[in-house]
Amino acid sequence: MRGSSFLGGGFVRIAGSAERGGRHASWLELFFDLVFVVAVGNLGRLLLENPSPGGVLTFLGLFVPVWWAWIGISYWVDQFELPEVAGRLLMFGQLVLSLGLAVGLPRVVEGEPALFAGSYIGMRLTLTLLYLWSWLALPEGQELDAKYTLSFALGTTLWIMSLLLPLPERYVVWGVALALEIAATIWAYVSTRELPRQVSHMDERFGLFTIIVLGESVLAVATGGEHVQGWPSAVVAACGLTLAFAVWWLYFDYADDSVINRAIRGGTRALFLSFVYGYTHLLVFASIVAASIGLERAFEDVTHAHLGGPTRLLLCGGLALFLAAVSVVQWAGPCRLPGRILGVRALTGGLVMLLAVLGGELPALAALLLLTILILALVVYEHLSLREERAPDAGGDAAPARPPAPADAGREMR
Repeated sequence: MRGSSFLGGGFVRIAGSAERGGRHASWLELFFDLVFVVAVGNLGRLLLENPSPGGVLTFLGLFVPVWWAWIGISYWVDQFELPEVAGRLLMFGQLVLSLGLAVGLPRVVEGEPALFAGSYIGMRLTLTLLYLWSWLALPEGQELDAKYTLSFALGTTLWIMSLLLPLPERYVVWGVALALEIAATIWAYVSTRELPRQVSHMDERFGLFTIIVLGESVLAVATGGEHVQGWPSAVVAACGLTLAFAVWWLYFDYADDSVINRAIRGGTRALFLSFVYGYTHLLVFASIVAASIGLERAFEDVTHAHLGGPTRLLLCGGLALFLAAVSVVQWAGPCRLPGRILGVRALTGGLVMLLAVLGGELPALAALLLLTILILALVVYEHLSLREERAPDAGGDAAPARPPAPADAGREMR
């Protein structure tokens, strides 16, 4: 019988369903996220060692399963709760597998993907069994859980079957499995009539992961400065930290913790926007890492006459992609950006890409300073442009004006 004690009814429950206020990331979730610092760092090292177009594609191709592994277990924990000890043991197991995933990344490039694939399959098997359990144990959300179970079971089966194939056919199957799973999660949500009403904190988790990838910029300044001495190194370091702070400003100045909850309790449009919001974060994360690696390469290039092509591609291209991706993320949130802001961001992104293409004619420090000035000018313009529309919060900081929350009328029936 569904929901019986034998199947775990009462042992697993909808997360935060009895809470009146919002939820926040637990200490254990923060510890779990910390493991992905290793994965992000290894992805960055792969890009640093091979900044060619092929290396960029490899970086992006491996970034997707790392991100998908993180978001999979993170969203299950966002939906459901276990008793304290059981929840800790679950996350410990995921922590171990995530570390195997991170350590196995460099070996994939070397043609030895067993550790990476085995760790990823372990995480997907766990997730499939967790959704099967919640499907059988809880009456709420059974339709969604059933679709998730079948989708992840199909994807995991393809990954297991890929172990029988030679390279590079194995990687093709990985891509197909990822595409099917990502498409299936969207289908599962939009085709489900009644969603489980958890109190979500995924918005906060996205923000915390953004901090993790921003750490790559700080690391780039620290490691790059170790190998290059003198005032040129100080200029690169100052520009690098300024750019990292500007990226933080542009992302968190519009951060909102209500997107997922609005989607759960809203209609079809809110649901669509939540997928745009969540999945576009993949480009936000990848672009920040790429720009950080470009910054690290700039420390070496500054000793030469010009910034090299790969450096400009990663640094300028990464920042231009970030501007585009973060604009889409914020467009999908409740705080819509005015058209003039989007227009100036598009202009800035275009100038940054122009610098990536033509910046080889400029001295290295001049190109880096010009890039920093462009991004800083955007931050200053946005802040001054929206200053009158902002109201000080209790702590005295400015917060973006937000439209009033719509009444919670429940999901539209499909």
